[in-house]
Amino acid sequence: MNNTIHNILKEHYDNPFGPIGWKVFVEEIKQVCYKKNQFVEFQNGFKEALQKVYKEYISSNEDDKIELYSQRVSEIVLRFSDFEKQEGPVVCEEYSPEMQMEILGLDLETIKQPVLDIGCGETGGITRYLRKAGISAFGMDRIVEKEKFLIQADWLKTKFGKDKWGTVISHMAFTNHFIFQHKYVGGKPEEYAQAYMEILGSLKVGGEFYYTPDLPFIETILPKDKYSITKKAIRDDIYSVRITRLK
Repeated sequence: MNNTIHNILKEHYDNPFGPIGWKVFVEEIKQVCYKKNQFVEFQNGFKEALQKVYKEYISSNEDDKIELYSQRVSEIVLRFSDFEKQEGPVVCEEYSPEMQMEILGLDLETIKQPVLDIGCGETGGITRYLRKAGISAFGMDRIVEKEKFLIQADWLKTKFGKDKWGTVISHMAFTNHFIFQHKYVGGKPEEYAQAYMEILGSLKVGGEFYYTPDLPFIETILPKDKYSITKKAIRDDIYSVRITRLK
């Protein structure tokens, strides 16, 4: 990761971004971390610490400042995140739309609109695939390309709305993180549980939440008069799930 930080600092030295430079820099560093470990979370003060270091870097006249400030940025990442305390680097991957559709049990003919893909990946592959088929679809993730239908956001800080979505999908994304936080000492499963219930509340009556992997520790306590649960075995202990809002 140090080499990547070095290259980012060099780019900002060679081609200054002006007053917004520090904001661009913060986003670039966050994206580097997300790509190295999709489970990484940043503590309060991370952005401010990077802003301070960046402004010092831009005004510095030291000959070896790129090396010096690369190290300082790396130290900030470690101080304000759990980057090295995770279960090893997990690189975000994108899956083909066709594969995601099959695993989740989605059908272009019956999918309910509008559709939200939580954890859509940088390019929003399945979102583009659905829109090409004439379906109203939107994607959300922490790193996305600049498109009107792709939303850059943290799902723990997102308002999903009420009675808004016909279908919400999340393939190896939201629930994968939920499981990690559930098992991880120092994790925040309560925040994920709250977001999970907000997602269910954002469905229209008759709307559906498709995801994998499954969450047996919370699915078993959902009120049966409000939600129906359908599971499909993907392999051994991995299931795809469809939650339907009944009322």
